[in-house]
Amino acid sequence: MQRAGSPRAHPGRRGLRQVQGWRQRGVDLGGQIGRSGVHGTRTGGTATYNGSRSPARVTVFSDAPIWIRDAPRATPAMDLRRLRYFVTILETGSFSQAAERLHVVQSALSAQIQKLEDSLGTRLFVRDAHGVQPTPSGRKLLGHARRILDMVAAAEHDLRQDAESPRGIVRIGIPSSISRMMTVPLLQTVEQAHPDVTLHVVEAMTDELETLLKQNRLEMAILFTVGETGSPHLIDPLRDEPLYLVSPADGSTPPARAVPFPELARMDLVLPTLRHRVRQMLSREAEQRGLALRIKHELDSMAQTVQLIAAGNGSSVMIVSSFIEEWLAGRVQATPVSDLRTAARVVLATSHGASHSAVAGIRDLVVATSARLARDGTWPDRPESCPRPPG
Repeated sequence: MQRAGSPRAHPGRRGLRQVQGWRQRGVDLGGQIGRSGVHGTRTGGTATYNGSRSPARVTVFSDAPIWIRDAPRATPAMDLRRLRYFVTILETGSFSQAAERLHVVQSALSAQIQKLEDSLGTRLFVRDAHGVQPTPSGRKLLGHARRILDMVAAAEHDLRQDAESPRGIVRIGIPSSISRMMTVPLLQTVEQAHPDVTLHVVEAMTDELETLLKQNRLEMAILFTVGETGSPHLIDPLRDEPLYLVSPADGSTPPARAVPFPELARMDLVLPTLRHRVRQMLSREAEQRGLALRIKHELDSMAQTVQLIAAGNGSSVMIVSSFIEEWLAGRVQATPVSDLRTAARVVLATSHGASHSAVAGIRDLVVATSARLARDGTWPDRPESCPRPPG
């Protein structure tokens, strides 16, 4: 047996070097590959080494010097920039003209092409009297490169189109007490601004809407918050809602300029259950003051509650949009509740996971529509901003 010399580069083939080990005539390399750690088959004395061991620690047997190629490193071979450079060179027919079109220096262009050829293990160009011509490998890569670049350009175009003209379905939740003011104007605004967007409106209480938002079953929701300081969602404040004591307009309860909370706590009230944010706010306020609310009935339906009050059965605490129609009709009276320590704030919560291209546009429209409805009195924060109809 004869000891091989030190590892050296192959004189004619790029990327190959001689393995350091033993050579012995008449022994088939293929039978030794699995035990030696060399991976590949013998072809003219050439094997492929997996690169995971040092060649100095590998022993192979062959009847000819063994040349190995290290496994390619996990580096990007064909990034878009190199493919674009490659295609431009073939389109212009020269490195200098390609560098001018691409606005790069020729040396940088040549370096990137050299890296592309090294990573692919093949030459892509030959130079002749007519300039730069593709090798067979270059012609094959050219077809792939053009398709890849065309697909990337098409994807960029589609995404820009979505950004400029949003389309698809956006799911938004709106509390029942706000829906009567917000839903129709919002739908009309979306139809005018983004005709390719379909708005899916879910009407429910805030707690239910928050659950749907967390489950990614809604992209956004209008919510009531009561003193919360943190949220997992993207929050846009819309407005603060003052609370009013709503009572029958039969003269049994003389109107006042404001009702202090301790006085409110002594009244028989018709309130929603603790699933409702206004009820949560009132219960927290009473607990902080050491008071107990007197609950006569519990109704989660604001429409049913205001009808019950108009019929002369108790009083309730509501935001303006819940009772404004009965107030305009003269069936209930409303008095602001004073000295509350927390405010009922209305916000738009947008899921951070909402990736729909139309979400940002609809989010802006919700904020803008809310402000417009407040200005024109459609969504009032006090009943006096909605004059009673004559007669």
